[in-house]
Formats: sequence, structure tokens, C-alpha cells
Amino acid sequence: MKKILAILILILILPLVSSDWKYQTKEKVYDFRILDYDGDGKSEIAVGSEFLHIIDFEGNLLKRFEYPGYAFDFSKVYLVNSFVLGGKNKGYLVDYLGNMKFEYPLDGEAEFAMIRDIDSDSRKEVIFATEDKIYLLYRNGNLKVSRNISGIKKIECTDIDGDGDMEFIVAADKFYVLDKDLNNIWYCCTEADTFLVNDFDG
Repeated sequence: MKKILAILILILILPLVSSDWKYQTKEKVYDFRILDYDGDGKSEIAVGSEFLHIIDFEGNLLKRFEYPGYAFDFSKVYLVNSFVLGGKNKGYLVDYLGNMKFEYPLDGEAEFAMIRDIDSDSRKEVIFATEDKIYLLYRNGNLKVSRNISGIKKIECTDIDGDGDMEFIVAADKFYVLDKDLNNIWYCCTEADTFLVNDFDG
């Protein structure tokens, strides 16, 4: 009786959990985002693996970038929708058509990649982070500043104090808050794995 009941439950539940479609990257997936890749007002899915795959909401491949997407971000750079992409020992800035704007050597595998306007000058910077180093680059690919920090597990950029400049919050061998030039504002001597930035007191 129990077996019959279990079979009946499976028959009822399986149609509810089955997917409408699936897309196989054939490689390990590291990250994904929902974004309007081509500016047509419709959302697409960007999936980062050994390559970056752009998929529509029906599961159709729209474009595959021949660059790794271990970590990536998407924003306008020079008024053009662009991806910053991190892979093994290299970071890239690529426009939405797949044209590479620059390539930059990294000291390891990219764990984080971001596009931000760090200093509110309306010119966005590119950030890469490996496990042990943060790179802050100008949008033309020239290095602005870098900083060695051991054991980076999470990094975010946000304007904590409302002065218009971004701060870097880093969970690593210690917990760091850095200024826009990656200098210490303060840190605490405890290893951190993650964090949450929010207005907890309203």
C-alpha cells in the first residue's frame, strides 16, 4: 500500500517540478545573471562557464562569447552595453557584440568581476579580484591600483558614507573596509566568509 501511495504522489508531483526547457553549457556553470543583453527591452539569461552564453527565456542560444565567464558583470561602458569577464589568469572587457576592448593579466583565477563608477566622475572603472588580489582598472584597461589581500571570499562596492565615492567591503583573512583607492579605512582582526550591507536601523 505504501509503495502504491508513493507512486501516486510521484505521478502528481513530477509534472509540477519538470522544467519547460533546459540548456546545456557542457561545462561547469560558475555564475548567471538576468539582463537585457541587446537593449530590446526583453530580459535574457547570461550564463558564465568556460564561455559566456546568452540565452532567451525559451532556452534558445542567442550568442556565445569565446571568453570565460568564471565571474562577470554587465553595464554600459563608453555608452555601450559591455561585459567584464574573468577567467584563468586573465580579465576582459568585451562589448555586447563580442568585440574585446581590453585584456588584463591576473595572478590567478578570477573570483569576482565588476563594473562601477568608483569616484562619481561618470567614467566607470573595472574591478577584478582573485583569491589574493584586487585590481582596479580604468575603462581603457590601464591599472589604476591593486592590493594584495589573502583569502578573498566576497567583495562588494558601495557608497557607505554617502560622499559619492565607493568603498570596498572585503571578506577575507580579515574583514576590510577600503576606500576608492584600496587603502584601509578600517579592518578587524577576524577571518570573514561573508557579510551583508544594509540599512538595518532605517
